[in-house]
Amino acid sequence: MENRTIAVIALILVVSVAITVSLSALSTVYKIQNTAQLKTVGVTVFSDANCTQKLLNITWGILGPGENKNFSCYVRSDSNTPVNLSMHTENWQPANITSWTSISWSLEGFTLQPNASAPTALMLAVNGSIPLGFSSFSFDIVFVGSG
Repeated sequence: MENRTIAVIALILVVSVAITVSLSALSTVYKIQNTAQLKTVGVTVFSDANCTQKLLNITWGILGPGENKNFSCYVRSDSNTPVNLSMHTENWQPANITSWTSISWSLEGFTLQPNASAPTALMLAVNGSIPLGFSSFSFDIVFVGSG
């Protein structure tokens, strides 16, 4: 009986090994590593050509009726994809000053490549027919990079 038990156990082991070898021969594993980069879009404005000094505010000084003033700065892409540049303003104080003032820049619609920078000129204009009573005004410039 002992030899018979040993033979049965040996047979079970041989069959188990044969099944394992057969099953492993019928399957395989193939791994593919994946990486991805998320699209980032952003711009920063600087006061210097080396793009080391972030521009936080502009003091235009005194402007008279019909006068324009220019301000030079640099826009840098903080994106990993090309960005289209645009600019708008908000938070004018007093709100009705917008009827007699305007601001423009030289990069409207310009496409800036990733990590590149470009010089731009901002121009603030005061209409010649601005009424008396305005002594100062303020506003925010919003630079937009989209893509």
